[in-house]
Amino acid sequence: MNSRAHILALVLACLSLWAGRPAAAADTDTVLEQVLVSRQANTASVELQFECRYRYVDHFPLTQSDRLRIKLASADPCARLPVSTPRRETRRPVGRELADLREVELIRDPDGSGLVLLHFTQPVTVTVKQRGDLRRLVVSVELPAVDPGEREDRLPSTAPDLMQPVMPAVAPDPGRIARANARAEQATNATFSAPGVRPKMYAINLESSLQPVDSGSLSPEMFAPGLQLYGTEVVINGRTWHRLRLGFFETEAEAKSAL
Repeated sequence: MNSRAHILALVLACLSLWAGRPAAAADTDTVLEQVLVSRQANTASVELQFECRYRYVDHFPLTQSDRLRIKLASADPCARLPVSTPRRETRRPVGRELADLREVELIRDPDGSGLVLLHFTQPVTVTVKQRGDLRRLVVSVELPAVDPGEREDRLPSTAPDLMQPVMPAVAPDPGRIARANARAEQATNATFSAPGVRPKMYAINLESSLQPVDSGSLSPEMFAPGLQLYGTEVVINGRTWHRLRLGFFETEAEAKSAL
């Protein structure tokens, strides 16, 4: 009887120790709990939250890039895998466009170490900081300060404002501007008045700037015969853009081929 009671006590003790053991890696299918994205002005924040504790080691590259690799070291037994092959987790968080983020991946090695991969839609500059509990990692993303309304495309466009003079960055020469205007007007009149010739309404942007554009370094011999270099101005969101254009082309395809 005493022997049976002794054996039963040992069994109960073993079961108690088993129930109180730390959770094994096999019980943790996912470690990357969630990814939170926020943005203020031109800086976005990507916060990675883990089920297990990881210690930040380093990240690469240190320069601007559309991919970021963050190396992590395990600080918690729950990050270890009972298998010999790595495990991959992928997240496409809500609001990822705020940080120009495409997706986040976590690659877990059997020894518990991890590699976080962040894929961006364009090259960005980042800094990486770790929170004190070792379960959170914050990636600050510096985004380019570009107003979508101010983006200038070098695409062919129709050009009704044809005869505005090019304003050089240096002191303007009134005589040179007048001669340029006269040549542009003459070329335009010849284009639209020639019998049997289709109007050439397409031009391309060679340069767009908030400062007056200097065309002095460009020579008419640089372009095909019949093309005219001229300047225009356009106001976008209260700011004046100075454009240097080349025209005119009969079709959009012809204009594209000149880019």
